[in-house]
Amino acid sequence: MWPSWLQVRWHFTELDVVDRAEHIARTNPLRSLIRRGRPRFTGRTDRIGDTATEFRRLTRRRLVIVGEPGMGKTTLAVLLVRELLDHPQSHDPVPVLVSMSGWHPVAESLYEWMSRRLAEDYPALRAGAFGPDAARSLVTQHRILPILDGLDELPAQTGPKIIVRLNEVATDPLVLTCRTAEYEAAVAAPGGDVLTAGAVIEPGPLMPADAAAYVTGCLPPRSRSDWRDLLAAVNGDRQTPVTRALSTPLALWLLRKVYVDTRTSPAELCDTSRFPTADSVIEHLLDHLVEALIRANPPGDGGDEHPFCPRRAWDPADAKRWLAFLAHHLTVIGSRDLAWWQLGRAATRRVALVAGSVAALVIGLVVGLYMMFTVGLANSLAVVPAALVFGSVVGLARSLTVGLGPSRPSPHQRCQHRHPPHSTPTPPADQNQPATLHFGGNLRGSRAITVEHVR
Repeated sequence: MWPSWLQVRWHFTELDVVDRAEHIARTNPLRSLIRRGRPRFTGRTDRIGDTATEFRRLTRRRLVIVGEPGMGKTTLAVLLVRELLDHPQSHDPVPVLVSMSGWHPVAESLYEWMSRRLAEDYPALRAGAFGPDAARSLVTQHRILPILDGLDELPAQTGPKIIVRLNEVATDPLVLTCRTAEYEAAVAAPGGDVLTAGAVIEPGPLMPADAAAYVTGCLPPRSRSDWRDLLAAVNGDRQTPVTRALSTPLALWLLRKVYVDTRTSPAELCDTSRFPTADSVIEHLLDHLVEALIRANPPGDGGDEHPFCPRRAWDPADAKRWLAFLAHHLTVIGSRDLAWWQLGRAATRRVALVAGSVAALVIGLVVGLYMMFTVGLANSLAVVPAALVFGSVVGLARSLTVGLGPSRPSPHQRCQHRHPPHSTPTPPADQNQPATLHFGGNLRGSRAITVEHVR
């Protein structure tokens, strides 16, 4: 059953992190005279068309989306991208959602960074038909609307420098997402500033009736009796652990994935002896998320299923172990970008040596057989041994390079793909902390959808 949209209401912030009203939107002169000239911006996620209209009314179409963890900042940005693409207006730039992880503003301007990211993330732009530098042309000719997601994911000292870079192109439209506290800190920091001509919006508190309506809309008709107690709690007393836990859009999404999509009764969540705090409810949902996603998405039968439908059944225990490995790898290299071509560096030296040795034998055998069939059996007695030796040397050299080299990439190596050589990489994460894979925004400021690496 397709779920209904959750009604998250957005409004212009009252925080002191905003440019002057006359730079943001046209204000009523009378309201300005009585000091009531703060711009108005109202929107709802279930009425994204109205939100897009409000965005287009901004003088320079510059918008900052702030909010607490799990309140749907990225979701609003994605919905805005879809709406702008589905209902474009004449001469509108194309909205492109880009994670801000990896931008080093001291080394790169917004145009330079966006050009590089477009070229990396959209390799089709490198086709000769588009010219020698299509990505940069799109950026400098204002054909792209940057939707910059996750200012809070960058180091604290980088935030003010990012805003300064964005203000260098003060007439360019853009959208920026950030947690509230981190954005306030970036604005107030030495050298910091507000985003020039940027409207700043934040979500209102999630209304109990809206949360209950969302959950009810996700349920099949015959299963609502199993949900009676939970729905009554969500729509009533906000002081119970389960209602405090289910106070963000992200938590409600977890509830839907773990209980609704798997057709499981949620009655246990109302047991305060088992779940005495909101954090214990969230931990329970996180612990069961991977298994629930696998159960709710069985393999397809080869028909016209979704292109991302699994082709085989996965063991949840295996999936958790693999995700833990990836989480540990990202933590060690100090990155949130999972690049498959760097996974070879995640292997231990022993695994790399064994894999390289096997590869050496395989390469030698393949080359030898190829030469045998090419030059003939009679002449192969002299050629095949040399081919075997050559293939083995090549394979073993690669094995030793990987296996005996640095067990983890150096900071300079980490920044070669995403950052120019002269940039300063983000310090690696503390290896004593649990490794985490981030599937969404952090929950309650300190929790994330995580998989802990068992060392």
